[in-house]
Amino acid sequence: MAALSAGASSAMDPGLRGPVPARTAGPGAADRSPAVARPDRTVRSWPLLVLAAPAAAEVWSGWVGIAQKTGFGLVSPLPGILPSLHLDTSITLPVGVTER
Repeated sequence: MAALSAGASSAMDPGLRGPVPARTAGPGAADRSPAVARPDRTVRSWPLLVLAAPAAAEVWSGWVGIAQKTGFGLVSPLPGILPSLHLDTSITLPVGVTER
């Protein structure tokens, strides 16, 4: 392994990958002008929401379907006290997967 001294730059150290190439501008770099921001144009995000809403609903229903097929479903949390109360636990799988 090559040792670095405190005053040497990392570009001089060949290391494991070899020497670091110097950054140079190509022949066409002088002809390019920087991008000009147009303040009068705004980016609209509503088309993305129009596309994302049905996709999110489809993914959610897919996870709920997987949960139902793997044993999640209706449970009665208070069977002796309130037998008419039922909770659908199949939504806990997509909620748990999305809560990172």
